[in-house]
Amino acid sequence: MLCRKHGSFRPALMGLIRSNAESQVEIVSKMAFSSLAEASQAGVFPEAAVQLLCKSFRGVGPATASLILSLAPETSTPFFSDELYCWLCMDLYSRDKQVPRHKLPKLKYNVKEYQDLWDAFTELRRRIQQLSEKSETKQTFSVQDIEKIAFVIGHLEPTVGDSLKETSKPTSDSKSLSEDVNSEPEKEQGRKARKRKRKEA
Repeated sequence: MLCRKHGSFRPALMGLIRSNAESQVEIVSKMAFSSLAEASQAGVFPEAAVQLLCKSFRGVGPATASLILSLAPETSTPFFSDELYCWLCMDLYSRDKQVPRHKLPKLKYNVKEYQDLWDAFTELRRRIQQLSEKSETKQTFSVQDIEKIAFVIGHLEPTVGDSLKETSKPTSDSKSLSEDVNSEPEKEQGRKARKRKRKEA
C-alpha cells in the first residue's frame, strides 16, 4: 500500500494502512482495478472503484484511493493531489490569483472533490489532444506529466514580473540621494547670493 507523502500531513495514516491484511489488499485491489477498467472503457468517473477502496481499507480515503488507482495499467486516472486540485478546480495559480501556500483553502478530500478534479482533468486532456492534432509536431502528455506540471506550478516562487515590481519601488536611500543631488545647486546659489550682497554693500 502507498501513502500520500505531500499535502496534509496525517501521522496516524501510515499505521492504519499497514494494519490492512496483505491478502485483503491483493484481493480488493484487483477488484478495484477491474471496476476502474470498466469505468475507463465507458469514459465515466470510477466512483465504484474509489468507494470500494475507501470502504475496504483502513486509512484510505478518496485521495489515497486515487493514488492506488493511478497505478493501474492502461488507465488515465489522476492522483488527487492538492496542487492538481488547486490548479484545475480553483485556478489559484494564475498570475492575478497567486495565493501563498499557507493561505490555500483546506480541501475536504471527499469523493465530490475528486470527481470535480477528474472531470477537470479529463477536459484538460481533451483540449491537449485537440491542440496536438492541429499542431504539426504531435505531442502527448501522460497523466504523470500533468501531475508533475501541477506540482511545479504549485511550488513556484513569485513571478519575475512581481519581483521587478518590488525592485522598481523607490527606496528611502534612493529618495534621500536624489534629494541631496537636487539640493546641491540650491546651496551653491545661496552662497553666490550672499557674496553679491557683501560686494554691493
